[in-house]
Amino acid sequence: MDNNKNIENKTNNQNVNNLIEFGEIKLLFWLSAVIFVTLAIVLIKIIGILGQLTSGFGGMIGGAVDGFNSMKLLITLLAIFGIASIINIVVIFNIRSKALNSNNFQKMNIPNYANPFRLAISGIVILVILLLSMIGLMPEFLSKFAVIVGLVALIACIVFSALTLLKNYPIVFQKDNGVNVNNNVAQNLENTDNKQSQIINSSNENNNSENVSQPGFLDNILQKDNENSKLFLKIIFWLSTIASVILLYAGIKGLTLYFNAKKLASEAANSSSLDNLFNSGMNTLGEGMGFISTAKTLQGILNLIVIAVIAVTVLIYLKAKKENKIEKLKNLNYYFIFGFGILGLLEIYAVNKVIKAFTSLSGMFGAATGSAPNLGFTQFVLILTLITSLGSVVTNYFVIFKGKNVEIEDIKSEWNNGAKKINAMDPEKKKKYTTIGIAVIGIIALYYICANFIFLQNFDFNKYYTVRIDGASGSGKITNYQNPEFPLETANSNTGKPKKEEEFAKEGGITFNFSKTEGIQNGDTIDVEVSYNKDVAKKLKIRPQNSKFKIKVSGLLEYAKNANQVKDLKNYITKLAQRKIELQKDDNSSDNPNLAGIYYKQDENGNLSVKYFIQNVFAGFFGNTESFEPVEIGNIVLDKNNNITSYEEIKSNSFSSEKYNNAGEVQAAMSSQGYTLLN
Repeated sequence: MDNNKNIENKTNNQNVNNLIEFGEIKLLFWLSAVIFVTLAIVLIKIIGILGQLTSGFGGMIGGAVDGFNSMKLLITLLAIFGIASIINIVVIFNIRSKALNSNNFQKMNIPNYANPFRLAISGIVILVILLLSMIGLMPEFLSKFAVIVGLVALIACIVFSALTLLKNYPIVFQKDNGVNVNNNVAQNLENTDNKQSQIINSSNENNNSENVSQPGFLDNILQKDNENSKLFLKIIFWLSTIASVILLYAGIKGLTLYFNAKKLASEAANSSSLDNLFNSGMNTLGEGMGFISTAKTLQGILNLIVIAVIAVTVLIYLKAKKENKIEKLKNLNYYFIFGFGILGLLEIYAVNKVIKAFTSLSGMFGAATGSAPNLGFTQFVLILTLITSLGSVVTNYFVIFKGKNVEIEDIKSEWNNGAKKINAMDPEKKKKYTTIGIAVIGIIALYYICANFIFLQNFDFNKYYTVRIDGASGSGKITNYQNPEFPLETANSNTGKPKKEEEFAKEGGITFNFSKTEGIQNGDTIDVEVSYNKDVAKKLKIRPQNSKFKIKVSGLLEYAKNANQVKDLKNYITKLAQRKIELQKDDNSSDNPNLAGIYYKQDENGNLSVKYFIQNVFAGFFGNTESFEPVEIGNIVLDKNNNITSYEEIKSNSFSSEKYNNAGEVQAAMSSQGYTLLN
C-alpha cells in the first residue's frame, strides 16, 4: 500500500512539474472567455429577432428591421469568434502535439486541457459549415442537417468555453499561481478516470515503461457494441422504425390528397355550382400546401435518419473488419440495412427535387419548361425505401429481441417444411383440401370476371344525350348537349333513373368532342366522340356504349337563296317599308317619304339579299330636292311554306352611308353592285 501511494504521489508531482504550464492555461482561459462572450451576444440577438418574427405581422417587420440593423454587429461578432476559434484550435493542437512527443498524452485528459480540446473540435465543425455555405459547396439535401449540427456545435462551444472558464479561473486569478497550479492539477489528477489508474498499475508492473498505450477514439466507439448490447443494431432498428412510420404516413397522406385532387378534377368537368367547386378547390389546395410544409419537415428528419444509418453502417463494417467477421454481414438484416442506406440517398435526391418543384420559383419554372421531376422514379424509390426500412425493422427485431437471425435459408427451410407436411398428409385429406382451394380460387376468379366484364350496367351515350343545334342551315351552331348534372332522358319521368347511371353521369367526367361545331347545314354528318373517366366507370361497374357516333343534320331552317323561292316577297318588303316610312313621318311630319324601288341579289354566301330605297322630298327656296336612302336585309329564313320567319337588317357604315340624289343614280349603283330590280 505504501509503495503504491509513493508511486502515485511521485506521478502526481511529475505531472504537476512537467505537464502543466501556466501560460498555456492562461491563454486557453482568455480565448474561451472571448468565444463565450461573443457567442452569448450572438445567441441573445438571434433569439430576440426570432421572438419578433413569431409575434404577428408587425413583429415580422420589426424582426426584419432589427435583423438588418444587427447584421454588421453579428458579422463582426462571428468574425471575432472565428479568429478566436482558429487561435484556440492552433494552440490546443500544438499542446496536443507536444504532449504526444513527450509521451505525456495523459495531460490532455486533465479538465484544464480536455474542455479546450472539445471546444476546438466544436469550433472546427462550425467553421467548416460556415466556409462550405459561403463558397456554395453545401449540398442542398444536407443544408437542414448542417443547420442542426451547427446549432448543436454552437451550444457545445458555449458549454465547453464556460467549463474552461470555471476550471481555469482559480489558476489564472490567484496570487501564488505556481502553488495553486500544483494544487489544482493535483486535484484534477486525483479526479481523473481509470486511465490514470492504468498508468499507476503499469508503473507497478514495469517501472521502466514510459509509454502508455490507449485505445483510440474509434476503438472506444467500436467497443461499446458487443454481442450483449447490440448497440449498433438497436440504433438502426429504432431509426428504421421512425423512417418506416414517416414513409407510411407520407404515403397515406399523399394518396389521400391525390384521390381528392382527382375527384375535384372530375367535379370541375361536371359541376354547375362554382361556389362549391371553388370551396372544394381551396380546401384541397390548402391541404396540399399544408402537406408540402409537413413533408419538408419530415424529409429533413428522414435525411438525418439516412445519414445516421449510413454512419452506423460504416461502424458495423469497420468492427466486422477489425474482428475478421465480414462473413456475418451476409445476413438478411444487414442486406436490408445496406439497401435502406443506398435507397435512402436516392430518396433524398428524388423527393427533395419534387419538393423544390412545388415550393420554389425556379422549380416551378423548370416544371413549366419541361424539366419537371420524374414522379414515377420518385414513387419507385419511395416504395423501395419503405420496403427496405420495414425489412430492417422486422429482421433486426428478431436479431435484437428474439436472438434469431431471419435468413433466406430459413425462409426456404420453412417453405420446404411446409411442403413436406403437405406431402405427408393423408391422400384423401389432401384431395379434399385441394378441391376446396380450387373451388375458392374459382369462385374468386368467377366473381372478378362477372363483376368486371359481364354483369355491368350499360350506359349508351347515344341514347341518353341529345345534341342541340341552333340557327339556320349553313350557319348552325352546337349550343348545348344535355346537362351533365341531369343527363338522362328519364330524369323527369315516373320510371326514375338507375343510381349507377346517375352517379356516372355526374362524376364520370363526360365531355363531347365534335368534328364540326359551326357553319352547320342540313345534310351534314357530324362525328361525335365522348370522353369519360375510365376509373370512375370501372368503380361503378359501368359499361359505356357508343362513345363514338354520328349525327345526320336535318330540319334546320333554310336561308332564302333567290327571290322566286320566297312566297310574295314584293308584298312582304312593301309592308316592311311602309312601317319604316310611317315611323319616319312620326319623327318628322314635314318629310314626304315613299318607297322608290326594291332590288335583290345573292350575297357571297349564296343567300338572298334585298335592298329597298326610301325616297325623301325636301321643299327648298329654289325648289324641291330628292334623297334616296337604301335599307338592306339579309339572312332571310323561310319556313316549310316558304314564308319569311325572320331576317336580319344590315346596318350601313355610318362613315360611308349610301345616299343618292335621283333615281338614275340608284339604278346605276344597283346595276354596278349586281342587284336586280324586283318587279
